[in-house]
Amino acid sequence: MNKYIFFILLCTTQIFAQSMIIDHNYTDITKLPEQAIIEANNKLHIAYGHTSHGCQISYGMSGLVNFSNIGGKGLDLPHDIFIWNKEGTNGALDFRDGVMYLDCGYYPEWVNYTISYLNSHSEINVIMWSWCGQVEEKHRDGKLYSEYLTPMHNLEISYPDVKFVYMTGHTEHSDDVANKAGNNVIRDYCITNNKILYDFADIESFNPDGTYFEYTDDDCAYYSPTGTYLGNWGLEWQNSHIENIDWYDCPEYHDYYDGVDLGTIAHTQPINVNQKAYAAWWMFAKIAGFDESSLPVVMGVIKAIVYVDKVQINWSTHSEIDCYGFYINKNNTRISELIPGQGNSSTEIFYEYTDYTYHIDEVYQIEEVSTNGVSTFYDVELSFATSSYVPISPPSNFELYQNYPNPFNGTTIIILYSSISQSAELSIYNLTGKLISSLTISIDGYTTVKIDATSMASGIYLYMVKTNTNVLTKKMCVLH
Repeated sequence: MNKYIFFILLCTTQIFAQSMIIDHNYTDITKLPEQAIIEANNKLHIAYGHTSHGCQISYGMSGLVNFSNIGGKGLDLPHDIFIWNKEGTNGALDFRDGVMYLDCGYYPEWVNYTISYLNSHSEINVIMWSWCGQVEEKHRDGKLYSEYLTPMHNLEISYPDVKFVYMTGHTEHSDDVANKAGNNVIRDYCITNNKILYDFADIESFNPDGTYFEYTDDDCAYYSPTGTYLGNWGLEWQNSHIENIDWYDCPEYHDYYDGVDLGTIAHTQPINVNQKAYAAWWMFAKIAGFDESSLPVVMGVIKAIVYVDKVQINWSTHSEIDCYGFYINKNNTRISELIPGQGNSSTEIFYEYTDYTYHIDEVYQIEEVSTNGVSTFYDVELSFATSSYVPISPPSNFELYQNYPNPFNGTTIIILYSSISQSAELSIYNLTGKLISSLTISIDGYTTVKIDATSMASGIYLYMVKTNTNVLTKKMCVLH
């Protein structure tokens, strides 16, 4: 009897004390400490097997290197801290991408490749396999256990010094019911049996603001419950945020196996790839021993929505240590009473605050206060509930508001107010005075105009509104 079978029969102990679930809650790369990244670089030797969908993680990790180096998302970390290569030379993460051929949908090939690679590379201590669209058929055929979950567990038993990363498959709107059911089987198994799970499908079901898209596809398109196409959350988020500040595209990246080019990144939008890279680094840090509960407060998603008559701010914490509570600050001034914290907590806690006195262009922060009086501030990014957002406290006669967002990439909203019903001409000029576009609009109270600048070059522009009695001008910045 060989060693592999021997361990399967005689050893059934649990491999981990508790499950490690890496999902959309682990996509804030700014909260991952420098030392945790360094420890992952020092300790881990990772072998990763995948085909096209799986290379989204590698692709995102490649782009993150330069994004961090230029200070994207406000990161202030050592140069090239996120760099990786095969064997981890020069202090990089030892991340061996594509060294095991195919993906975990190909059984028994993926198991055989794992055994072969581990037997010839004793230094490897982390194994990862991704899917490429087979979760639905495996679930329908009743093979998720026999061809994935059980073999993975048996590998854990045979190689007790190696951490094995389970994954859900990508979302698949065209086969939504089977996709969700199969992914839930994997989730439930990992939680019940204390496994490491990288929840690929969950990460592509949430945008960075924490908005959930129940009926989404792997390319970030989302649909109504009846299947009507509604939009693409990845493109929408990118168009309302600034490239190289809020998100990054990636250099062309090719996946190779034994010198064979397996192709470039496919199937999704850059922001989704960004999120998957962030989550991967959180997972590597936690596998290497980082415990986020050691941080005073680990913030979850912060979400703030501007409605007609209020601003609603929601946030959560993954864990709290010595947390006295929270204040809401507006324009650097506390506007709330103390919102008590939990003191010490290792479970997710949800908070909410509503401000009924919002004026346009005001800035919010969440101030977390520890029991020893130390404050930590978290910026709050506002989003509009609808395109017909109405600023509070209207002016007495006529007003042209600053466009939002600004700077912007793609589309922006211009808001106007008139106390009387009248027509106006809204024009956009470049700084040389050349007319770029013009349209006639009717203004009655608050009016919003959506501007599409996808065909405009990056730069500063003037937008002017002209009526029979008023001419007002403001600047806006297009940044592709």
